[in-house]
Amino acid sequence: MQSYKEKQNSPELIRLLKASTVAYKNAKSREFAVTYILLFLAIAYPITYIFLKDNSVKESLFAVSFFVTVTTWVLTDYFKGNTTKGALLKEQFDVLLFGLPWKFMLPKPDMADVVSLEKEYTGNEIQDWYPTNISEIIPENTEVAICQRISSSWDIMIRSKYKSFLTISLFAYTFLVFMLWVIKSVDGRTIFLLYFSSLSFYSHIITLIRGNASAIKKRTTIVSKLDDYINNKKQFTKDNLRDVQDEIYTIRQEPAKVPDFYFRLYNRKIKETFELYIQFVNSIYL
Repeated sequence: MQSYKEKQNSPELIRLLKASTVAYKNAKSREFAVTYILLFLAIAYPITYIFLKDNSVKESLFAVSFFVTVTTWVLTDYFKGNTTKGALLKEQFDVLLFGLPWKFMLPKPDMADVVSLEKEYTGNEIQDWYPTNISEIIPENTEVAICQRISSSWDIMIRSKYKSFLTISLFAYTFLVFMLWVIKSVDGRTIFLLYFSSLSFYSHIITLIRGNASAIKKRTTIVSKLDDYINNKKQFTKDNLRDVQDEIYTIRQEPAKVPDFYFRLYNRKIKETFELYIQFVNSIYL
């Protein structure tokens, strides 16, 4: 039987990876477009409200902020659409690669859609999505569990760094605005307009923080369970792996995403961490 190490670079599976990458990228571009707009407005509001004296301009900005807030809420499902598509494509990749049963109620991706998305892919060639240096003496099902564990740990690491960045940035923004209030002796009406105009920015960033925190918590539960079995050399069944895959698929649909540059920034460091992890796992089964 062909192992996942040999199968993962087949044209059919690479096509699914490219298509899922494009689907996620499309979802990210929409989500981060909103983030950048709200960030611009969050900077523009204090400057305008505090330094300009024209009340008509302040009221116009307040109307804009209300429109942006409502639009963001209305388009939430629109942003999530490509996320769900990306998760479904990645699910099919894993199921075909690891020989897991497809969930009966889960719709399979439209192959015409897969081909269309693959044509939009412009990144580097994809090869060896999962590590190839797991020892051959490790049972096949345990190899799959190790891949699931690495995938979950990767997500935890990258989301944790981004969540910390968002949290620190939000506190820094709040502190700077507060200092402006104090320094400029801002009146109560202006503070009221500024606070509610910034509400859409706070809501959006807090939603991203909570979404990433939720994904981290769920992934941590997966890693903890897998580590118990892997480190103690317990036997995995296909049902065990399918249960883990169900959890992974659900988490992959989380709308809160991490910018691509974070992956590039921490890619080498995280890979080095997993090299050490695989060495550790290989030593257990010697």
